[in-house]
Amino acid sequence: MKYRVRIAPPALVDAVAAHEYISLDSPAAADRWFEGLIRAIDTLTLHPRRYPMAREARRFRKEIRQLLYKSHRVLFTIDGDEVRVLYVHHAARRPRKPGS
Repeated sequence: MKYRVRIAPPALVDAVAAHEYISLDSPAAADRWFEGLIRAIDTLTLHPRRYPMAREARRFRKEIRQLLYKSHRVLFTIDGDEVRVLYVHHAARRPRKPGS
């Protein structure tokens, strides 16, 4: 089964903010990071359940999984044939809370 991947607006905002931060040191590195992130997210079209549950799952009371990409965690849910990317979260930051 192939899943459709949708990136929620907060996840896009997170990714753009990370790109901007990385570009302060190296615009080329930031572009490579962003392109790699999109490729990593695209892998969710096949077997997204292979990724572990995120720490946030208990707090949100839903199945939230995570894909690790470099220093970031891509938090996502699976609903039927759709994967919804909720956040792109730096691994050193505290876990997300509902409504944040």
